[in-house]
Amino acid sequence: MNSSGLVILCSLFGKVSKHDCVKKEVIQQLCIEPMTHSTLNKALVENVNFETGLENVVRDIAILREPTRQRTSVVYELKPGKQHIFCIICMCRDS
Repeated sequence: MNSSGLVILCSLFGKVSKHDCVKKEVIQQLCIEPMTHSTLNKALVENVNFETGLENVVRDIAILREPTRQRTSVVYELKPGKQHIFCIICMCRDS
């Protein structure tokens, strides 16, 4: 399921804010692997102003990691204790 599918899924369950949907999607993405800001931003749905809402949620759920010998980019990693929000069912791919 892509990010737009997650937004639709969130809207099906009633009063879920866009902020909550973005937060859930960022957690889903970071459970798979650490990501750069640009990669994470591309994985999210943009609104009419080409904004994803990433900046509003990322500080609450992710840690910014500096480059290492094995990794040359700065990446976001999920903060400890946030994995419990991950839902593998939501990550199923559409056929």
